[in-house]
Amino acid sequence: MTRIGQTLLAIVSLGVTDECSDNERTTRRVFTSASLFLGVASPIWGAMYAIFGEPWSGAIPSVYAAITLASFVALHRWGGWHWFRVSQLVLIFVLPVALMLSLGGFIPGSAVVL
Repeated sequence: MTRIGQTLLAIVSLGVTDECSDNERTTRRVFTSASLFLGVASPIWGAMYAIFGEPWSGAIPSVYAAITLASFVALHRWGGWHWFRVSQLVLIFVLPVALMLSLGGFIPGSAVVL
């Protein structure tokens, strides 16, 4: 396995403990992988909004990325899978709503949901 692969496996395995069942390990790795993907993609998404003249809307995914990074750091340093999971679920649900509202409401911001 390459160095990058080892690093990614270590990151997505942050919430996995010895007490986890095989199903729970898989669930945690998949959830952490999704959070990592969204955390990496969010600054690009925010930059696209800023480039197209919506800097306030672009700030929302950037803040999402910063909070996700802080969540990963906290998960690494102190554990607390439950806190990580709840924070990421709240962010995943709040991001599209906040973007939709910042773009002018349901109809003008409806592409965010898509």
